[in-house]
Amino acid sequence: MRDIPGKVKTAGMLGMLGGVICIVGMVLGFAPETEAVVNMGLCMLAAVLFFAVAGAFRSGGPWTWDTLMLMTFLCAGVTVAVTVLGSFELYLGALLVLISVILILVAACPNTKRWITADRN
Repeated sequence: MRDIPGKVKTAGMLGMLGGVICIVGMVLGFAPETEAVVNMGLCMLAAVLFFAVAGAFRSGGPWTWDTLMLMTFLCAGVTVAVTVLGSFELYLGALLVLISVILILVAACPNTKRWITADRN
């Protein structure tokens, strides 16, 4: 097993940060109304996806490179959808979309692909 590339470590930390920001966005977006459960559920979905992607950038991660790419794109899509639906504040949504785009770029990097397919386990 070779050392983890610096980009991969950074992506793992950004994924965890994205999950925490999603939880903060859920708290900030809470309003005691009938749609509160739906908004909170969508924010939690985004948080779970960010935490899952963060776990994939660790040693012994559960996914192949193809699955990682699918999950990073899914994370970005859900983040955009939740922001457009108004569950997140606009500035938090923009920050989360930026984080998810960075995660996509790091996952698409050839060094990341090599590390996941050959050196991770």
